[in-house]
Amino acid sequence: MRKRFEDNLTEKIYDNVHGFISLTKEEKELLNTSYFQRLNFIKQLSLSHFVFPGAVHTRFSHSLGVLHIVEKMIQRLKAKNCTFFNDYKNHQITRLAALLHDIGHYPLSHTIESSYKEYQLAEQQQSLKSLLVENTGITEQPSLKKICDSNDIQTFLMHQEKVNQSELHHETFAKYILQSGPFKENFKKLFHEINDSDIEIIASLIVGQPVNKEYFIASDLINSRLDADQMDYMKRDTINTGILASVDIDFIIKNMIPYKIEINGIKTERVAFKEEALQVIEQFILAKYYWYSNILYYDKTYIVNNIAKRLYTKLLIDKKIDEEYSTVNNFKSLLENSPNKFFFFNDDYFWKQIHKILSSKQKNMTYKLANMLVNRQFPEVEKQNFFNKHFSNSNLINSHCQITGNETEYKKAKACFENKIKELNKKEKKFLYGTPISEKIVCDDIFIQVSDKLKCKKIIDMPNHFFQQFITNENSENNTDEQNTARKTLKIFRVYNFENILS
Repeated sequence: MRKRFEDNLTEKIYDNVHGFISLTKEEKELLNTSYFQRLNFIKQLSLSHFVFPGAVHTRFSHSLGVLHIVEKMIQRLKAKNCTFFNDYKNHQITRLAALLHDIGHYPLSHTIESSYKEYQLAEQQQSLKSLLVENTGITEQPSLKKICDSNDIQTFLMHQEKVNQSELHHETFAKYILQSGPFKENFKKLFHEINDSDIEIIASLIVGQPVNKEYFIASDLINSRLDADQMDYMKRDTINTGILASVDIDFIIKNMIPYKIEINGIKTERVAFKEEALQVIEQFILAKYYWYSNILYYDKTYIVNNIAKRLYTKLLIDKKIDEEYSTVNNFKSLLENSPNKFFFFNDDYFWKQIHKILSSKQKNMTYKLANMLVNRQFPEVEKQNFFNKHFSNSNLINSHCQITGNETEYKKAKACFENKIKELNKKEKKFLYGTPISEKIVCDDIFIQVSDKLKCKKIIDMPNHFFQQFITNENSENNTDEQNTARKTLKIFRVYNFENILS
């Protein structure tokens, strides 16, 4: 009789968040490869350590944490008679997808990823010009190069990311790595039972598009609205920043159950949660909301990452990024022909580019902003009295976080806000940079067991529960999504004054 997969978990690594994490010998060897070791040099929260000194944890430790949580989920589902994970290879593939889910991350995590998306859009689509006109107020049809060459901080920083280039998404990039010849060769030497088809399954789980119905339940653990990835980073990020956002992960996992469902005529299994866990799940959703507003969108964190993004986009536009790191095709060629060079595409690479900017000693906008990063100088954030003075007759009355479901009112406030900043910047010649930020609460695809007969509903369809407070009325004027799914959104209006830094 073949031994259980769990019997192979003979290796242990100690983690500051979860304690001892168990691995197989082969998984531990995978950690030693250059592909995985690269994640030791990519910080989980980009440049957030500028503000939160403890936020120096990496994609490496996060990936181990996701593996640990996925194993706990698997054991819970097996205990509830989910037979899928009784299969040795299914168990192994799901763990490998968890371990490798972030292997395609760029330097500074999501920050530099956005730069590549913007650059590709600028190279491929003329439609970007109209977006730039909208976001910068420039009346002529500008190029992205003109935006990045501008010495006006308002123009330089107001270009907003409005694209989702899927081929440049870090999860899709992970698929490129897994499909590359050198990686597959090394991978199959470590995991003798894994073949090319299995590697494609792992890649599909990472991008959240399982290749067949049997793997839907595995996909729920790896890439869903309440997956192991979110559970780990919520706990890890709050611990390392000191921001309190308590989440009872163990209670959520304890209430997981397998749920048989038919999707588009296909019978399969998904993950659901007992109704007893509903309040804890709602707490998790709100904690994630709090995580966005107090970590990612904290005023200084937001601007330092935004500046880093703009600087890297500038380097791409000026063709100053090494050729092998410049396009998707060049990355693919690098992975096939010189995979060890990929190791050096990490946070250190970004700082080497900053060093080149400062070494040029050209006292332009790019130089000044690079100098700002090195010397940890932050622009001043205008407080409530600024809004009281300039927006007293406006529907925009404050700068702090707002929760609203009225998209029409938000658009009016956003237009009013941006016009006022342009007016002030021109009239008073201050280096003002205004930024409206929004983040939706999204958790619609979470199933809750609502009866003893394993009948389940999506959390979004459950009446009289707290989450319904975040869904707008179906007749609301801003309901542009599918009916009953228009979500209230976190809105932040913020103004940065660069006058002291750039003068």
